[in-house]
Amino acid sequence: MKTLRLISASVLVLFVAMGVALAQMPTDTQFLDNIRDRKYSDTMSYLVNGGSPNVRDYNDIPAVVAAAEIGDAGMIRELFKYGANPDLSAKKTRITALMQGAARGYVLVVAVLVTNNAAIDKQDNLGETALIKAVKEGHREMVRQLLGVGADPELSDYSGYSAYDHAQRGRDRSIQSQLKKAVFGG
Repeated sequence: MKTLRLISASVLVLFVAMGVALAQMPTDTQFLDNIRDRKYSDTMSYLVNGGSPNVRDYNDIPAVVAAAEIGDAGMIRELFKYGANPDLSAKKTRITALMQGAARGYVLVVAVLVTNNAAIDKQDNLGETALIKAVKEGHREMVRQLLGVGADPELSDYSGYSAYDHAQRGRDRSIQSQLKKAVFGG
C-alpha cells in the first residue's frame, strides 16, 4: 500500500509540474513575437513544451517565414528540429521562407532552407520564385547560390518575365552574366 501511495504521489507531482510548464507556455502569437524579438529561451520553451513549429501569426505568416524575414538561420534550424515545414507560405501572398531569404539576401538562411528540402521553384501570388526575387533585389551571391542548387532561370512570373528577363531589364552586369550562362550555357 505504501508503494501505491508513493507512486500516486509521484504521478501527482509530475502532473502538477507538467501543468505549471504548460500554463507558462506562450500563445501562438507570443511564440511568433518571440521569434521576431529573438527571445530564444521563450521560443525554445514553446517548442520543448509541445508547441507547433508550424503555427501562423494573426496575418497568417508561418513561424519559418517570420524567422526568414529577420535572417535568423539558427532559429530556422531549431524549427526544423521540431518538424517545421520548409514550404509553408503566407496565405495572402504565398511567400515562402526561401523567397523571403532570397529577397533579403540572407545566404545562410537560404542554405539552411535548401538543406532542409525547401522547394526551390515555388511561386508566390505574383508567380515570382526565390530566384526572381533575388534578381530583382540585385543579390549577386544569392543568384549564384540559387542557380547552384538548380533554380530554373527560365520559369516565368505571372507577367511573363523569367529571372533571365528581369536580369536583362536590370543594370547589374554580373547577374545578367550569371543568368545568361545558366540559360544559354558557356
